[in-house]
Amino acid sequence: MRKMVSKGQSSADFLIVAVFALILILALITTYMEKLYGTNAVANRIGGQRLADHVARNINAVAFGCNGSKSTVSLPETIQGNTEYNISILSKGRRVEIFWYGRDASYSATSSIVTSNITDVNKSLFIGSDAKEMNMTNINGRVEIEAD
Repeated sequence: MRKMVSKGQSSADFLIVAVFALILILALITTYMEKLYGTNAVANRIGGQRLADHVARNINAVAFGCNGSKSTVSLPETIQGNTEYNISILSKGRRVEIFWYGRDASYSATSSIVTSNITDVNKSLFIGSDAKEMNMTNINGRVEIEAD
């Protein structure tokens, strides 16, 4: 004998399968978003370190140059897409630091410079900010830095 399945029973079975499929899809989307966030965090770290190294290389080149040596560094509004950042040039620690905020913490990238005889700079850059260049000049052995 064949058992007849009622319409109510088949609707309940379909509902259970649909809920299970929805849960599975949500889990896959969550996993994808976490991977995407991890990729963006790595890209920000690489971009921040590249910018710190680029600024430090230019400061070092001006410091090693003769009196009157100049360099101009174009600063991006953001690192890696839409991540706003703060750049600091510190004579006491002889370093360039880039700070930015991620989803769950703050991050930084640091690069060393050869001289402490520089002008300290602390500049925040964000989308639409007007500071786009950093001008460096060797004046009698001191590296003067202006962020325009």
